[in-house]
This record gives sequence, C-alpha cells and structure tokens, in this order.
Amino acid sequence: MRFGKSHGASDPPASPGVSADRGGKAAAGLSAQQVKPPPPAKPGSGGNPPGKAPAGKAGNPPAAPPAAPEPPAAPGPPASDAAKPTGAELQRELDVVVLDNRHRILGKVVPHDDPAKVAIDTGTGTIVIARSGVADVQLSLASRLRLVAAAPDDLALRVATAQWCRSRQNDAEALKLLEDVRDRADLDVEALGLLARLIDETKGRGAAEAFDVYLRYRERGGKDSLHLARLARLEAAKAAYNAQHAALVVPAVAAADGVPAAPAAAAPPPAPAMNEGLETRGFAPEKEQWSNPIAVEVVTVGAGSDRRRMLQLTFQRGDKGKAAVERRVNWTVTDDSLLAFFIANRTGKPIRIAIALKTGPQWDFFESIQETVSAEESFQEMKFDLKSDRFKCKASNWTANAKVDNLTDIKAIQVLIYNGDLEGSVIIGGMGFRKPGPM
Repeated sequence: MRFGKSHGASDPPASPGVSADRGGKAAAGLSAQQVKPPPPAKPGSGGNPPGKAPAGKAGNPPAAPPAAPEPPAAPGPPASDAAKPTGAELQRELDVVVLDNRHRILGKVVPHDDPAKVAIDTGTGTIVIARSGVADVQLSLASRLRLVAAAPDDLALRVATAQWCRSRQNDAEALKLLEDVRDRADLDVEALGLLARLIDETKGRGAAEAFDVYLRYRERGGKDSLHLARLARLEAAKAAYNAQHAALVVPAVAAADGVPAAPAAAAPPPAPAMNEGLETRGFAPEKEQWSNPIAVEVVTVGAGSDRRRMLQLTFQRGDKGKAAVERRVNWTVTDDSLLAFFIANRTGKPIRIAIALKTGPQWDFFESIQETVSAEESFQEMKFDLKSDRFKCKASNWTANAKVDNLTDIKAIQVLIYNGDLEGSVIIGGMGFRKPGPM
C-alpha cells in the first residue's frame, strides 16, 4: 500500500436466434401476443348526440334527464401497479437470461431437448434462444432451490447453493440447506465451517450451539483463521467460566451469544499488542442521508508504556440500517492488499461490519461482504483483502462477486457498522495493510 499526501422511439431489432413458440413474431427477444379486436357495436346501440337525452315513447312522459355525474375518484396508483412484484420478489423468483446485445429476458429457465438452446418461460409463452447468443444465465434463488430439491443427494450442488446464498446475505436459506446434511460424514470441511458460522450468527442459537460444530471443523483439519480464532475465544471463555465457578468467585454472567463469559468491565478491554494505525486520524461521520447517527472520537487505551490511541465509534439507532464513517485518502494498493484491524464490540450483542472504498475519477463505490463481530468485549481481528472478488457495486447489481476497480486511485475508505436498531459503541485499533495470508 502506498499513501499519498493526505429507448429511442423504435424498438431494438430482434435478437438473433430468438424464436416464439406460438407462431407469433419475436421482437427484441420477446414472443408477440395476439390481441383480439373489440366486437362490432350492435345496431341501435350507438350513443346519443351530445347534450340530448333520448325521447320518451308516445303516450309516456319524456324520459328524466340524466343524473349529475359522480365526482372523480381520488387519484391513486393504476390498478396494474398493485399486482407488480417487488424487486426482491423478482430477484427471488425470476431467472434472467442476458443476451449478447445486453437485452435481458425475465422468466423461468426450463429444460430443453437441445443443449445448444436455452428455453425460458416468460409467463405468456416460452422463448427458445440459441445458446451461442446468450451471454449469461442468472438463476434465481427459487430455481436454485428447485435444482437442489430435484437432486437431494447431490451434496456438491447443495453446498454450492448454500455458499451462493451466503454471498448474497441470505443466511437463513444457507443455514437450512446445510442443516439438512450436517451429520453426513462426507460433508466437506469448508461447508462445516460455514455451518458453524451460520449457527453462531443466528439469533436464538449462537455460539453455545455452534461450539461443537467449530470443534468438528478443527478436528477435520479446517484451516480458516477466522473460524479457528472464534473457536479459541469460545474455549477461553469456557475455561474462564469453569475456573471462576471452581473457585467460587463472583458468578460470571452469560454473554449475549449464550456462552458463559467473565463479567463485563466498564473500561475498555485489554488490547493485544498493536501499534497505532490508520484509524487515529481523518475519520468523520458519513452524511446523515446515508447513515444512522454516529460519533467519532480518538480515545487513549491502556496505561504507561501500553498507552495507545484508538478510534471509538458511538452509534445510535436509525432507519438507514447502518452507521458509517469515512476517511478521504490518496492511496494505491500494492502487494500489501490485506486491510486488517482489531475491534472491540461494546454493545453486548453481535454486530456486522464491512468496509467500503470509493475509487477512480468517478468515485465508484465498492462494499465488502459483512463480517460478524461477536458480543465479546475482547478485541477481535478483522481482515479484508482489497484484491478479492467479494465486493459488491453498481456494475455487479450489488451482488458480492466483483473486484474493486482502480485500486491505484483510492479516494476514500469507509467503515460500515450494520447496527439497525442497536445503540452502542466499538473501539478500533491497529488498522494497517499487509500481504494476504490464510484468512
């Protein structure tokens, strides 16, 4: 890391290789629907001349004049809008077929006898497209779950689907997929680690239930440093509780995640060996239109030769989902692409954090996947590889499968705390860059 000084009027042509299955014409990749003309009017059913009422029959009084018209109804959305699915529903239920000309077709991909073709049911018909003209097929969650249900013994497919759900922050579906096979001996070690993490982060379950799964992960040879560090903290908390209980000292209180822990102290927890880092200067609250209320303060932790400055972030509940701070920079990422720092959670509940970067001349925004900070007050190390492909941005449709562009021109860095309705604070220290290693 190097640091600096501080549709036009006409429709597009039909895509090649696109056909409609009902004999209709295909325009821009969509099958045409036949529209029946209205039936002809019956003789004598035409309207009256403007301003005249129909004459009464002979011997009868004239017909009464028409009643005054009803006042217009209050304006509201068209009736068709009420039936429109939301964006989340579309993402969950509809597949997307992207053509070479960047045209997108929404529907449900269905099997086709010819492997050289792709068929998609749009709800009004089935479109068959030459696979050579397809740039990408993006299956929805519903389609992926249907594939898993159709092949319940395909463990690799199930694990891959769970990982896909996790990458899109759909942890509930990921957990359900893995829980169904948690006792299988052939469940691979990485899936076991993901299962432990998902249980650990699930409200109402937490670390007490995840502890044995973490143990299985380590016994099976798991190497992920985040999982192993979490297990080490849980073992230490358990040992501390047992020692206190055996000595008949003041009983420990239960931590928010269910694992017995030592009573919380009002002062900041002891900090691991670290130097003052990038956190001690330049951070300020993000604009309130994008962030829950948050206060920034540089505090001193420790005493004597162990004194060091750290960043304290105190946040309040709000309707933005997260609280964010930002530092304007002029950085270039080299081989030292791993941003790491220590964080102490003082809320008493697990929280999720992420980092974000603004890069290039347009200040393009890239956000990392969220990582969980447990409810323990001890410092925990967080790591984010800026060269990984686990960022989301506008170009990736906010899916966490993108790399950060313009790493030689980083304009700003943010720390994002997904606190929702939670109020509290965190302390961050030792922020810096180093070469990536085992995560």
